[in-house]
Amino acid sequence: MSNKNTNIVAIVTMCFIFAMISFVTNMAAPFGNIWGNQYEWSKMAGNLMNFVAYLFMGIPAGKMLIKVGYKKTTLIALAVGFIGICVQYLSHFEFLGSTAIFVYLLGAFICGFCVCMLNTVLTLCLPSLAAAETKETSISR
Repeated sequence: MSNKNTNIVAIVTMCFIFAMISFVTNMAAPFGNIWGNQYEWSKMAGNLMNFVAYLFMGIPAGKMLIKVGYKKTTLIALAVGFIGICVQYLSHFEFLGSTAIFVYLLGAFICGFCVCMLNTVLTLCLPSLAAAETKETSISR
């Protein structure tokens, strides 16, 4: 019974992580529409920066996962995501002037690191969770 409760907690946690990935990934779209009113080229630039981060962070995220483990990688990813959202928030201040768009894009790039690390964790966790569930059901048959 304890193993079944552990699997339920893991499944709920993964659902929350998937929700966070979708939130951070799609957060750039409404901001891009706002920036698109000022700079025509910037409508999808936030999403572009989000996915360019995958290019730079894909392999290091996997190495980090091997070195520090699932839990610490997830916590590091959450911290990086919070920093990225804070950087994006800074882009709305008036004192930045015309450089605010680049601060926003930097924040989207940092958020892309977060999403890449979370995707790496989930991609490797899901098969192991499914295998544990399959093993448990085959034992009970």
